[in-house]
Amino acid sequence: IGEVREGFRAEGGTDFEAIEEGFVSITPMRSDMTNHAAIEDLREWNLVEY
Repeated sequence: IGEVREGFRAEGGTDFEAIEEGFVSITPMRSDMTNHAAIEDLREWNLVEY
């Protein structure tokens, strides 16, 4: 959203390139940043359940 500045070049693999090529570019509003490997490691800890 906004103006394209003079001298702008769409770099490969970006939203700008997709739009320049006539595609729709959708940006997620949030992403899952869960460290699933860490969760598995924590499950191996012998923690007391409450």
